[in-house]
Amino acid sequence: MCGNDDDSLVVLFTGDVMLDRGVRNAINVHGFTWLFDSVSPMFKQSDAVVINLECPFADTLMPVSKQFVFHADTRWAKALRQSGVTHASMANNHSMDQGVSGIRSTFSTLHGAGIVPMGCGKDEEEMLAPTIIEKNGIRMAVFSAVLFPIENWLPVHDGQLTVENTNVTVLARAIKKWHSQCPNDVIVAYLHWGIEYQTTPAVKQRMAASNLLGVGASAVIGHHPHVVQKMEMQDGKPVFYSLGNFVFDQRHPLSSKAQVARLVVRHSKVDVSSIGVNIKMCKPVIAR
Repeated sequence: MCGNDDDSLVVLFTGDVMLDRGVRNAINVHGFTWLFDSVSPMFKQSDAVVINLECPFADTLMPVSKQFVFHADTRWAKALRQSGVTHASMANNHSMDQGVSGIRSTFSTLHGAGIVPMGCGKDEEEMLAPTIIEKNGIRMAVFSAVLFPIENWLPVHDGQLTVENTNVTVLARAIKKWHSQCPNDVIVAYLHWGIEYQTTPAVKQRMAASNLLGVGASAVIGHHPHVVQKMEMQDGKPVFYSLGNFVFDQRHPLSSKAQVARLVVRHSKVDVSSIGVNIKMCKPVIAR
């Protein structure tokens, strides 16, 4: 991947990427490369690109009993990597749509494609461990977690993979410990939280963000509501309450607008900006 100057680390964060239903139809008509061709140049000019993968990669389907159940074809994972995506969070309420085998398939498929899976593990310690994104000694530690109860959530059992479904108290404790051990790391909390289709964050989200920033996080970045919620600064640190969708087929008018969070780290300082995105025919297009 094309990088930036050696004394900076540039990481992009997107909202929900869902590769089923109407998106699947669009891929079948236009091809996978078409889906990302507007944003791929921007991705490849960054050092890392983190998405929230809102569907398991699975070819053998074992759907769980819930209203919305998704899956993506495993053959698309390499194309996703070729588009510039480097990291994918599995910490959301759809990673378990195809049960235990779907989680296992997603994890191995992402690894096989050269994409780092985040927010899952075989025990609490593994799930709470951050993913390190590093360049020339500049380090970003990304904690991925779901902060609401997941329907059909699979607890840790006999070493099976599951996703990090936790609460703010536990996450804050993990971030505080990491910050004390690695004080030079830039810590990002990448969270599946909030209320769907609400354009304003809940009071408890503001309190949670303040808590996480207070114990060492440098930024909080959220997804799940399917609409954009405002970005604000708390004590000089950015909070993106919701980036909205990124690749999705929803027809709700507000669901067609999205943001990409761009974090540039230099000498442990974080410069932040947001990039506007319009979603057209499921496809993210940079707003002009």
